[in-house]
Amino acid sequence: MKISTVHAEPRAVARRRESQQPTFLCDPETMRVIPHDECWTIEHATYFDGDRHIWQEADIEISSGKIVGLRNPGTSRATIRRDARGLLCLPGLVGASLRAGGAGANLYDGFRQALASGFTTVGIFSEDVAHDAQTASAFGIRTVFYHVLRDRWLGRGRRPETMPTDACICRFQQASRCTRSSRVSVLPAIGSQFGASPALLVALHEMAKREAYRLVIRLDAGLDGISDFHDAYGCTGVSLLSNLDVLDQYLLVFPVSSLSRLDWRLMSASSCRIVACDLRHWDSMRPHRFAAFDREFTSRFLDLEESDDRKSPSEKIVDVLTWKGAESLALDNLGKIAIGQRADLLLYADSTENALHCHQSASDLFIQCVARHRPLAAYVDGRPVESPGAHLIH
Repeated sequence: MKISTVHAEPRAVARRRESQQPTFLCDPETMRVIPHDECWTIEHATYFDGDRHIWQEADIEISSGKIVGLRNPGTSRATIRRDARGLLCLPGLVGASLRAGGAGANLYDGFRQALASGFTTVGIFSEDVAHDAQTASAFGIRTVFYHVLRDRWLGRGRRPETMPTDACICRFQQASRCTRSSRVSVLPAIGSQFGASPALLVALHEMAKREAYRLVIRLDAGLDGISDFHDAYGCTGVSLLSNLDVLDQYLLVFPVSSLSRLDWRLMSASSCRIVACDLRHWDSMRPHRFAAFDREFTSRFLDLEESDDRKSPSEKIVDVLTWKGAESLALDNLGKIAIGQRADLLLYADSTENALHCHQSASDLFIQCVARHRPLAAYVDGRPVESPGAHLIH
């Protein structure tokens, strides 16, 4: 299977090209002292219109963390201006998780790699939301924590911490109150199908339905202990979700291991949100049923060679990487460059001539940017994103 957009340049050539590109003039110290409600503009921007999938030119006005105006190039009256001539402006990418299959590298490395790839929003499975939120806050990246809860354990090996169902709900509510902010949100999560009783699944689902957010579950049916799960419930994890009537739009599912055809059919026929986590699963269901991408999956997905028989149009891929992925994480007004949207933006040093005058589709060029280059600038809520102990991306 070959699914991508471009052949990547040799790394040395790519670095040389990027070093020759103009730098977006945006002094980080100046940005820090701009009042939150002050209007400033990225002028002469060539930006991606996510509704029409075309490139547009405008002055993008930002205030209070949101896009408040899209004016004809050079007409903004904002006193603070950043010239983006010659650069492409994209909405920040949304990754449903840093690495759905497991913890992998530490959070510092995970955030750093995500930012370098253009992801301004990521989801994270976390056992200690309060601690991990401090790292996320230091970076300034938008983070959705999946707070892992367990009231039982059917898996084998070392038994993780469990607690009664009511205590699980209280712990989630406390973590949500203590860490929720404009850039941090918390969703209840089942880190493994082996770690939740039907009572906990139903209780968390009812809470997600009542509050209009998502219950997150990671399906790991291929792990040791699946026979114990079958002995307890007489079915697979997906079948149990279906039998409990929780396989709906309030459920965000991470299938991190191989599932049966019946499981894939049940999920495909439901309205649950499914995250693409493994390239081996790409053909298990129609690509349009994937509502979001894991960050590591995205990197591998975009690294594949360009192929004329790609199964999913580039427009669909762009949507999943931006506004559709945001909706899957219960984030509103995110993923597009439009008035009223959150100002999570990327600037790339790709030729605006390619965007405005060539025959390449806008979505193809969008994917080419994120597959081949690092952003010159990254903004979350209209503020430059900073990595602790490193320089600002600007």
